[in-house]
Amino acid sequence: MHTQRALGGGASIDDVRDVLRFNARFGATRAGQAWKAFHAHAAEAGWDLT
Repeated sequence: MHTQRALGGGASIDDVRDVLRFNARFGATRAGQAWKAFHAHAAEAGWDLT
């Protein structure tokens, strides 16, 4: 389900593989923390992530 959404949203197969590698290495909790930190930084930098 999540993979289909990611691919439907424009992610490539390599993007999905990278996420799986990250989760395998650091776990879902760390991945969630990284997601929040990245978006906080992007907001402060004025990046448009839409």
